[in-house]
Amino acid sequence: MKEISAYERDLILAVTGEGRSPLPAGVLEKDLVVTAVLRSLARFQGNTQLVFCGGTCLAKAHRRVQRMSEDVDFKIRPSPGTSGSARRKGRGELRQALTEHLRKDGFSIPPETVKSRAANAKVSLQAEYASRFSPVASLRPEIQVQWVEAMPRLPVETLEVRSLLAEAAGLEESRFTWSCVSVAETTVEKVVALLRRLGSHSPADGRSTPGEFIRHIYDVAMSAQKPWKTGQAEESRKVFWEATQADAQEFGSRYPEFAADPARKMQHALSLLKTDPGGVMEKAYDRFAADMVFGEKPSYAEARKAFCEIAEDWLATSNG
Repeated sequence: MKEISAYERDLILAVTGEGRSPLPAGVLEKDLVVTAVLRSLARFQGNTQLVFCGGTCLAKAHRRVQRMSEDVDFKIRPSPGTSGSARRKGRGELRQALTEHLRKDGFSIPPETVKSRAANAKVSLQAEYASRFSPVASLRPEIQVQWVEAMPRLPVETLEVRSLLAEAAGLEESRFTWSCVSVAETTVEKVVALLRRLGSHSPADGRSTPGEFIRHIYDVAMSAQKPWKTGQAEESRKVFWEATQADAQEFGSRYPEFAADPARKMQHALSLLKTDPGGVMEKAYDRFAADMVFGEKPSYAEARKAFCEIAEDWLATSNG
């Protein structure tokens, strides 16, 4: 089973003991393992391109957010000229190849954690590791690795990835790069995901609680602090509507009201964000910020304002 080295353990103890990082040892350790997963997958030799995406990409590649992110998400460009059973078979072979690649690099991946949906177009697995430190309550004991077959909607960027430990200790790690989904496209996906889930949220139906997607508010607020690549602010408005329609189609059976009228459900979600009945969202945000954010921590009111301004702009454009 994967385990950090004795040198890395001692370096974590030194960094935390000397106050060079506000993060607990277990968080620095898990980030090292996340980095190891990314380093391993960057070496994967296959006939398809992996494109890093999601919150971990914002944190470790774009460096737009200063929080611990424990999932590894990426997109796989669809293979041209294939369809039907051939495409499904190819996706299954890729799932097997990626899983075995990680296992050869020392990660324990229980077979029951490898799950596929949508004819193998969506895959998730859990990479386990042996921890040398006390568990951190806000972290899961494994790395969630997920990928989806999808074309990036905006141009990708090649960026370097580093560990939090290397940054805290001022080390020059062996550098490696990833093709990364843009900040603008990631922001679009986070806005759509939160509005879809919050707009359709009902405690009675067993779906996700607000605390499970509150990170999107922080990520969007932080991503909006600096300008995006030239032209992407304008392109993002078009991409927002494309992503909304794709979500409505993909999640239509689970969220039928969203599929029937996405704009109305999104406006409803914005209303919930602004009124925050019972302070549920603010409490969830404050817990998230305390446990996972190690840098700048905008208040819930500040983060919510930034999120809502972006969402309202895109919704107004989408509705003509």
